[in-house]
Amino acid sequence: MTLWEWVAIFSGVVVTIATTKAMGVAPKWETASVYTVTVFAVVIIALRPAWGRSNFWRALVVAFLLHMLAIFFAMRELLPATSQGIHGIPMTVSGMVEGLLIAGFLWRASMKKASQRAGGPDAK
Repeated sequence: MTLWEWVAIFSGVVVTIATTKAMGVAPKWETASVYTVTVFAVVIIALRPAWGRSNFWRALVVAFLLHMLAIFFAMRELLPATSQGIHGIPMTVSGMVEGLLIAGFLWRASMKKASQRAGGPDAK
């Protein structure tokens, strides 16, 4: 990763924190917001070769919506201190695993040809 990619990720996190604080968002939802921005920023930057494919952007929207649903239900059920102390380690590990799963999903989706999606003669 280049310096500018790190700057983009860090800037996204800073803007997210500032926005959630300005809006008065509860700390656990602030944590979930920062988690989401970090995971998706890293995945999007890592998959730069796929940016020119429309399938990538469609799959990204699907992955983001599924992620938001999962985060909503997970954070609603977890204690407010989930991201603090020892509890931050499981969140970090889950972020890495989720990032890999999302990246794999996005990469595979972006590599599909239009005829394969439509069930055309080239579909397998």
